[in-house]
Amino acid sequence: MPYGANLREKKRRGKFGHTVLYPIGDTYVYNYYPDDNYGAASVLSLYWGDSSDHQEILLNFNLSSLVGTIKKATLKLKRQRSLIATDLQSGIKYIKSAWDASTVTYNTLPTIDSNIYDYHLNVDGEYENWDVTEIIQNVMSGIITDFNGFYIFAEDGVYADDLFYPSSVPYGKPILEIAI
Repeated sequence: MPYGANLREKKRRGKFGHTVLYPIGDTYVYNYYPDDNYGAASVLSLYWGDSSDHQEILLNFNLSSLVGTIKKATLKLKRQRSLIATDLQSGIKYIKSAWDASTVTYNTLPTIDSNIYDYHLNVDGEYENWDVTEIIQNVMSGIITDFNGFYIFAEDGVYADDLFYPSSVPYGKPILEIAI
């Protein structure tokens, strides 16, 4: 088999270690309505009004199919629309305790790790990406033993809002892209 054909076959079969995972659970919580559940919502909302009016996103992935050394891990959310009056600062942490997208509320948030693994200015584009390489590497190496998903929060001090597609839609689902 010619080298080029062999290379194409390896890419087709995933020999280069590129894996895409979809959430097994996703939702958002809203502190203004702390007892409401948004697990069936048609959006994942990341919002900052002020410290008493904000929304955060929770996503969970099954990592059991991952093997090998993780080179890069990126969480990608497809933007549905953006209502940004100013640039939105967002960060990502990992969730330490079990939760269920159909029941979790702001008042029943699971335990969230205190470390911030990626903090950046959201830009208005088709996708928003968070680098979660360190989290996934730590899960794979056994340093993190209580991984139960990702927690994305907004901070800004000035009104800003991003709406993303949830996993329930047939297009634009959140993805965890892994390079092994």
